[in-house]
Amino acid sequence: MRNFVPQYNQVVNGEWDIAGLAKRSYDLEGKTVGIYGAGAIGQLVAMRLKPFDVKMYYYKRSRLSNTEEAVCGFRYVRLDDMMAHCDVIVIEAPLTPETEGLFDRDVLFGMKKGAWLVNTARGAIVDRDALVEALEEGHLAGYAGDVWDPEPAPPDHPWRTMPHHMMTPHTAGTTLDAQKHYAEDTRRCLEAFFAGEEIEDDHLIVEGGEIVSGTYKAIYEASESQSSTERLPTSTRADRPSVRDRAASAASSRGSPANGAARTPRTSTVEQNHSSHGMRWCKMLE
Repeated sequence: MRNFVPQYNQVVNGEWDIAGLAKRSYDLEGKTVGIYGAGAIGQLVAMRLKPFDVKMYYYKRSRLSNTEEAVCGFRYVRLDDMMAHCDVIVIEAPLTPETEGLFDRDVLFGMKKGAWLVNTARGAIVDRDALVEALEEGHLAGYAGDVWDPEPAPPDHPWRTMPHHMMTPHTAGTTLDAQKHYAEDTRRCLEAFFAGEEIEDDHLIVEGGEIVSGTYKAIYEASESQSSTERLPTSTRADRPSVRDRAASAASSRGSPANGAARTPRTSTVEQNHSSHGMRWCKMLE
């Protein structure tokens, strides 16, 4: 949390105002970080944070084992506890009907004053206008993200000009090294498929008529739940909990084993698996 963009601008503009830059710079060491959505990606985020000696919390739809929690170095809490105690919250949950707009005005202004929010999941999980308000009023110290809603973001998207942000145009996985991994993994999947061999588990989305990817299973189940609710009479739908109240059942199940049958889509989409070497994607035809 080193206030990098203004520092870079000072260098380019020939300025030298250390005091002006230091007033918004903080050490990560000793801070409390919450990871909302501790699937495969969220767990890797935790592993990368461990050397900074931070206190870590996490939330995941299905709680991890004690061993997994110990390895990652974090403790299970609900979103309300994260909001109250965390200096930084990192969003690593999939976009589902349950998580869409989850970080609304109530949640953003319920976070600690001066906290940071990091979103490398999906832009629509955070309420666009509420985020701008929270930054303009100084309730949040900053926002970092690589995802937008919509994408591509229009030229007048308010996140482009809101204060104290560090946004990038969804380029986290578009390094030359990452593109090489995409191509290699896609080739291996296709070779295995046409040879009648098993495809690596990390790349499977659908197998035997069941969704086996934790992310897509969560999205499918949440969508089915919403569809069922929308078929209810209006008087019943009015009793649905608010977005914030649904937080307890909304976080990521990335990396979790699939249980139960699910509808087989005609074609799978893209499975995203961040590893120590970056993101690996694979398209497989069902």
